[in-house]
Amino acid sequence: MNKHFKNNPDLLEYFETSDGQAFYKKQDAKNYAKGLTDKSVSKVERTSEDDENQEESGKKGKKTAVEQIEAISLVDTLEGLAPFESDKRATVVAALEERRKVLIENAE
Repeated sequence: MNKHFKNNPDLLEYFETSDGQAFYKKQDAKNYAKGLTDKSVSKVERTSEDDENQEESGKKGKKTAVEQIEAISLVDTLEGLAPFESDKRATVVAALEERRKVLIENAE
């Protein structure tokens, strides 16, 4: 994956001078290239491969089951459990159900 797209997930394109310097705006790249021997500027566009790699790295950012369970244990309202309900890992589901029971018992 291109490092510029990795570091800027919303970036669709950038402009690169012959010496490898990257710019967001074409005119900035052209102005910089005036001082170079090779004054060429090329447009670099995001590819589907860049998008796929971005999605994969996003999946890697998912919290571990242990982190989710720790976060669930800190929730003090039933409404606060809502963000965890989409997690289908058995240990997380069990922790969610247990915390829900505790919160209901404490509310009574």
